[in-house]
Amino acid sequence: MVEDLPPSVDERTGRWVEAARAGDQQAWALLHDRYRALLSFTAQAGMPDHLRGRFDVDDVLQSAFLEAFRGLGAFDFRGEASFRAWLKEITRNVLADRIRSNVACKRSTHREQPVSDPDALTGSGDDDETPSQIVSRKQRRAQVLQAMRQLDDGQQEILWMRDFEGHTWERIGRMSGCTESGARHRYQSALEALVRLLREQDLA
Repeated sequence: MVEDLPPSVDERTGRWVEAARAGDQQAWALLHDRYRALLSFTAQAGMPDHLRGRFDVDDVLQSAFLEAFRGLGAFDFRGEASFRAWLKEITRNVLADRIRSNVACKRSTHREQPVSDPDALTGSGDDDETPSQIVSRKQRRAQVLQAMRQLDDGQQEILWMRDFEGHTWERIGRMSGCTESGARHRYQSALEALVRLLREQDLA
């Protein structure tokens, strides 16, 4: 008797997409949890440095997922990679709209900092920091984000989940469809790849 194999990433994502298309809210919640970290990084990495803090990244993600949900009926699923690319494109478009609106309205630069602020790998700041230290830290953050953009989606995602959003290994494994030990291994590989890129840029 042949033992049933677990569904592949394409099969699992396809099932969730089809169920969500049919109105299954739980399936959509699974898709939301699965891809939130990647889209959060996509939004942060695509935001110009001078506009950081002008609006909340979580608001960008909420709008992106809402647009995705509304467009799911017309989406042509051709594997997990196609779905991921579609979500990223929607996120970039929403972010571009927010940026255009922000520039047009000339909003104040003294707005509340976004909830998802990538300081975990670059330092969270200190009240006693000098202006030059603050500038250096912000430059470092931008450089880390730029380096992460050169990694593949899976590496970006697991670094973001662990170092920027602080998820546990158990949750990372569940969201990524792997075991805790598998998540740790993937994270270590991604971190090593990031460090290599930073060293190449004389930043590490």
